[in-house]
Amino acid sequence: MADAKPTDETEAPAEAAPKQPKSKKSTIVAAFAVLAGVGAGIFGIAPLVAGKGTKAASADSNARHDSAGEHGAKAAIEPQMLENLVLNPAGTRGSRFLLLTVGVQLVDQVAKEELAKREGEARDRVLEVFATKTVDELVDVSRRPAFRAEIANVIDSLLGHGKVRGVFFPQFVVQ
Repeated sequence: MADAKPTDETEAPAEAAPKQPKSKKSTIVAAFAVLAGVGAGIFGIAPLVAGKGTKAASADSNARHDSAGEHGAKAAIEPQMLENLVLNPAGTRGSRFLLLTVGVQLVDQVAKEELAKREGEARDRVLEVFATKTVDELVDVSRRPAFRAEIANVIDSLLGHGKVRGVFFPQFVVQ
């Protein structure tokens, strides 16, 4: 009987040792799976979902402009999007912000490519325009046509006059 106990005691640690590495492996595999899922969501699925919303907004805008009697060729050139512009409106001391996406419809593909090359400058100029506006001005929807005209002038001055056909705001959030 005394011989049986030491055998049981020596077998128990031997059985526990293999279980411990399996537990670590399971934890590592689970952590890897979670990280892979998060990475796929952030870098794979989110851009696809975000892209569909932007394309739908620009297609809707094109349809509205075309039905208003503007040139049919306009729909052939996809607008250049200046996305996720964030700034603090005038007089808010950082307590409020504007989140904005600007769509710029251009006369031709050459102008679109030029704007794409100079996107940093265009973003800066758009931010300068809106940084001078107060929250009261920004939330007044009746001022949007004036904002569009101001942005068109700023972008035209960057690219050369007569290059901008239209400006629209698919995202305009004041918080």
